[in-house]
Amino acid sequence: MKFGLQLMLWGYFKKMIIADRAAVIADFVFENYMNVSGMGVALGVFMYAIQDYTDFSGCIDIARGCAQTMGITMAENFRRPYFSKTVSEFWRRWHMSLGSWMKDYVFYPFSLTPGVRQIGKFAKKRFGKHIGRTLPIALGNLLVFFLVGVWHGAQWNYIIWGIFYGFLIAISGLMKPVWNYLNQKLHISVQSRSFQLFQILRTFWITCVGCIIFRAVTLTDGWRIFLKCFRFYEFPLDIKKELVSFGLNGKNYVVLLIGLIVLLIVDILQEKKSVRERIEKRSIWIRWGLYLVAFLIILLFGMYGPGYDQTQFVYMQF
Repeated sequence: MKFGLQLMLWGYFKKMIIADRAAVIADFVFENYMNVSGMGVALGVFMYAIQDYTDFSGCIDIARGCAQTMGITMAENFRRPYFSKTVSEFWRRWHMSLGSWMKDYVFYPFSLTPGVRQIGKFAKKRFGKHIGRTLPIALGNLLVFFLVGVWHGAQWNYIIWGIFYGFLIAISGLMKPVWNYLNQKLHISVQSRSFQLFQILRTFWITCVGCIIFRAVTLTDGWRIFLKCFRFYEFPLDIKKELVSFGLNGKNYVVLLIGLIVLLIVDILQEKKSVRERIEKRSIWIRWGLYLVAFLIILLFGMYGPGYDQTQFVYMQF
């Protein structure tokens, strides 16, 4: 019961403190991008990436916590995906239940069909062992992510979004020897912290591009938003006025910023050791003091109440 309520508190924190505030900014920017500066559009895309993660993972944490209070252990569905170094790793950390289902019921059955295996044998003879081994995997990933796109909805932006990720993962696998060769020639230490940080930031930027395709009303809007993000140096004449025009006041921006810092710290700690285990080792006064503080923060700073239009969970529509 205690661990279940603990997980639910964390889910409500991500949803009501972070996601619902990020949604206000993201919704305004995506609907009014033509009247927003380049910096503002880049901020809106970043906020949608944050909203998508905290809203969806928060929903899952609430569901898992609710189940745990009744003695039911549900599988983990998110594992800090924005710390991923590659796109394929991102999808091993994001919506893990969907990825697992697609792997078992689409990827393996398709990749092991006689026709695909024949393609692999032909590629091995013509292009070498690596291409022969990875081409069936690449074709399987293209099919999987095409279906992931269709699963979200029979609209072109979802289909292109799925193909976008499938193509990136397929190319990444096929070109792996080239990347290894370039790293050796350029004397890049792939294990260095600086290079790993570069990989994380690069992957996050790619997922932000995916967010544009996913969230934009039309593909044309998505392309225009994508181009405008490169004009992030384009500042408005009055930064404060533009930020307020997005729908949040100064206090809400402060709460959002603090919430993001808390999220980052917790996710970093989670990468090393379970935060729940760390808390469990503390005294009863510290443990329940943290729970009470978390509850009061959600009660005092959560987005709800008169005059507020409730934001439903992002994945309620899928």
